Amino acid sequence: MATLKTNHILIGLGGTGGKILRAFKMRMFEEFPNKEEREKQPVSILYVDSTREMMGIGRADMDVMGQDASFGENEFLFIKGCDVPDLLDNIDNHPELRGIVNNAGAVRTAIGNLGEAAGQKRRAGRLLFAVNARKYVDALKNCFAKCNERSHNNTKNIHIFAGLCGGTGSGSIIDAIVQARNIPGWESAQINVYAMIPEQDLPKADMDKGRYYENGYAALNELNALQCGRYYPCDVLASGSPLNVFSERIKGVANGIAVYSNVNANGRIVDSFTELPKIVSDYVYSRVFLINQEASECHDLIRAFNFENMDGAEFEYDECTSPTEVMNSQELPIARTKKLYSFGIKRVIYPEMRVLKHMTYTVGQNVLYQFRYNNWRPNLGYINEEINFDYRAEYLKDDILNRWMLDENHLTLEEEVLTSKDGDKYETFSKEWQGRVNDFADFCSNSECPLKEIYRQMDGMFAESFRDEGVRNYYNNKLRSLNPIAREIRSNIEKELFGKWRDGHISIMELSRIGELLANYVATDMKKDLDESSDSMKKKLEESDGILAEIIDDWTRVGFFGKFVTKKKDDYYVEYQNELVHNLDCRTRIIALDFARQLCSELQREIGNMSDDINAFSKMLSDAIDETNRLITAQQKKNKGLEDMSSAVIEVSEEKRMMMFEEELRFDKESMGNISRQLRETILPNTEFKNFGDLLTRISKKTIKRAFDVTLSEIIQTKHSNLPPSSTKILGLNILTQLQQMLGNNYQKIQEFANEILKQSGAYINLDRNQIISNIRNNDQPDENKNINLREVLISIPSPDDNPSLKEFANDLKRAFESQVENGVKAPKIFMESTRKNELSIITINYAFPMRAISWLAGYRKRYERYLHTGNANQDLSRAILLHSEGLCDDLPDIFAKSDAELRKIDEERAELKKQQTISDPTPNIQMPPKPTEMQPKPTEMPIAEPQVLMFLYIGGQNYGPYDYKTLKSFVPTGQLTSQTMVWQQGMAAWTPAGQVSELQALFAPAPPAPGMPPMPPTPGAVPPPMNM
Repeated sequence: MATLKTNHILIGLGGTGGKILRAFKMRMFEEFPNKEEREKQPVSILYVDSTREMMGIGRADMDVMGQDASFGENEFLFIKGCDVPDLLDNIDNHPELRGIVNNAGAVRTAIGNLGEAAGQKRRAGRLLFAVNARKYVDALKNCFAKCNERSHNNTKNIHIFAGLCGGTGSGSIIDAIVQARNIPGWESAQINVYAMIPEQDLPKADMDKGRYYENGYAALNELNALQCGRYYPCDVLASGSPLNVFSERIKGVANGIAVYSNVNANGRIVDSFTELPKIVSDYVYSRVFLINQEASECHDLIRAFNFENMDGAEFEYDECTSPTEVMNSQELPIARTKKLYSFGIKRVIYPEMRVLKHMTYTVGQNVLYQFRYNNWRPNLGYINEEINFDYRAEYLKDDILNRWMLDENHLTLEEEVLTSKDGDKYETFSKEWQGRVNDFADFCSNSECPLKEIYRQMDGMFAESFRDEGVRNYYNNKLRSLNPIAREIRSNIEKELFGKWRDGHISIMELSRIGELLANYVATDMKKDLDESSDSMKKKLEESDGILAEIIDDWTRVGFFGKFVTKKKDDYYVEYQNELVHNLDCRTRIIALDFARQLCSELQREIGNMSDDINAFSKMLSDAIDETNRLITAQQKKNKGLEDMSSAVIEVSEEKRMMMFEEELRFDKESMGNISRQLRETILPNTEFKNFGDLLTRISKKTIKRAFDVTLSEIIQTKHSNLPPSSTKILGLNILTQLQQMLGNNYQKIQEFANEILKQSGAYINLDRNQIISNIRNNDQPDENKNINLREVLISIPSPDDNPSLKEFANDLKRAFESQVENGVKAPKIFMESTRKNELSIITINYAFPMRAISWLAGYRKRYERYLHTGNANQDLSRAILLHSEGLCDDLPDIFAKSDAELRKIDEERAELKKQQTISDPTPNIQMPPKPTEMQPKPTEMPIAEPQVLMFLYIGGQNYGPYDYKTLKSFVPTGQLTSQTMVWQQGMAAWTPAGQVSELQALFAPAPPAPGMPPMPPTPGAVPPPMNM
């Protein structure tokens, strides 16, 4: 896939936005498995949230074929890092937040304590975002710099994702849009908003904490007003004054808003948590990467993306103003934006990634069976079953015990365990004493009694010279090295066992059995054998002592009766020497065996630990087998393919061919042996083996899965590419091939397929046709597909390459799609040169409709109104603060148009009002705007020169006035006039928010609190009714 030429920054707000970014990022890892290719794409991600729930390196749910697709810290903006209670206590130090917190006490009461996130409190979400707004803007600049470095151009495509029902995403969406647009040089950026509206039926009952639907409606209300130029949110990066970034060229602040939910136009319901983020991600991925900008077939869809076909139908104008009172639509306030759209994407795919994963994990499972059991069966491969084996007979042989230093010679240190510093080896006990006796025999022969003298000499050596220390001293000193000696014996055994497993000669289960056998041997048999040897040696020493005494007696008698005995003194001397060697050997062994029994206790712990470590490693492999089973299950076909085309993604595949390939590979013993060795080399760390406990810290289920995803998948693909030409391929297939195999060249079946899949395709929104065709006063007559509810469909079919049969099938498929178009409905565009060989896709765009046309919104409005109007003024104030991101938003234009009956009533009231007014003295008969029942304290003001104005106010669908500046000024502290109130006077081109009229701006400038001013009342009274359109 080619490198993008334009820059794209994807911003996920809150949990919903995070899930979409996660799906998009994982899709990028699938499509661009090569890191270098992936990092050439000018795409940046910014995840903004008040919780770190989706963060963490190495997350299993963000692993893509062995690569970690989790969010990096440089892709995350954490907006929980502020002390909200402290901030509210010191709000005067934050003038930029005064628009959000105009009554700190009321806001504190409404928000309460914040937990891990904003808790479905939109005001809290915006407050958290506002405190971090500078970081947000800086992060966007960094994202652009990263993209620009890759693309070397200044294009800016901003994609903002949020759910409207929670606290973080819904509360921060206004600032996320406005602050992005307000970055110097970003005036021409393409800002696309993707807003998830409340589901009609909640997938989980606990999702609604009492404000789910109400939040959604409040957020839509603000977005509509923002896009109409009727809502200027406070600038949280400056003085907190209203920030107007509305663009007449763009016809809004964002270039467009996509609204969607979990039910498409054909009633297809998807899971909001798992399927829907993937659908949004697939749509955006197609929009960013797959739509061919040069192909003429794609141009209408691209124009729909950019709202280029609306021909002046971007807005609906206020229907409350009488047509006789205006000369043209420019004098009418804008009531509703129509720069909304929804989308749907239907993908018919040959699931190559899923097939590859299934084959990889199935073969990988067999490899793990070899690791764990090494039990091969013809026509089954390696099986998950232990081999029955007599481990005791095989592994407790004398030669093996000697090699593993578990024999008596090593335990008594007759044969060294730890190598000495000089590298010299000691003689065996008997050779040691034989040499010393021989060395002193001649020296002692000249003494009066050579036998006693040589005994005395050897006894001294026993005490002081044996191995340079004397026997008892030597072993007493070695007691301090019991643990190193035991560890060395363990290491010797463990390294040999590991080597056998590494080379594939034995299984990990055999290692476990050997470890358990040795642990039991050391604890029982070895102790018993050492005790028996010690007892035996003590008896031998007792016998030897007697023999030495007898020899001395015999030697003494030779001196008195020499002529009567046949043996000479020299013979007795030689005999004494030989027995003395045996005696010294016995004495040494008794002390050495006592040491060996103590070493045995230490060794019991070490061998027990080794056995436990091997068992833990075996358990990890067992868990890996279970995990691989789950991975295989996850890669099994989940939908019925062409039998049920309601799914967003329809798989067309033949599982039998896949399983045949798997079996051919699994049943080939030579291939599986080679694969097992390759996988071992990949999994094992490139460090010297220490022990299985250490190995367990370096190898985990993740390590094994990564080896499968990277090394084994490459082996599988290589094996597949080496199949003979006559073999049936299962990778690299064209979806047209699969469809042709299933539909044949039967044109009727092809037509049925085209008809059904088009019926099942649709945008993820339901529109109320009565609202679509409703004729709203002061607006053009609705004409579907011209000025309202436009629709574009693009069908992308892969190229059939040079296959004549496939080309004919592709043409039949195109003809079948074209034949399904209803009268009066725009035909879909069909692109026949898609580069995605394994996919046929249908992208649907419904656009140019007002929010009031969303089917479920009338019900959400009722919930919203009930929530805000309980009859308890304090509670209503707190609830309004929770729902709206600033102020009370009671002067925003209504999403819904007035009914004919409501308009007649307004016209009658307006006519009656005019009768009461006189040209000569209008003031006494002027109807005043509705006044709050509880007036807020009005600070004392210094007299200033007042501008000369005569303004009308537009409140609740009625005109009030005209009023002079003094009267208007008196309305400000009472809440009858706000910066958002629509005003007009002779000479103004159109109704305009009061805060944007230069003569009135001084009325809304923040003023320092007067000394001694009483605290703000906890709630205002009734406020002017909202401007219902």
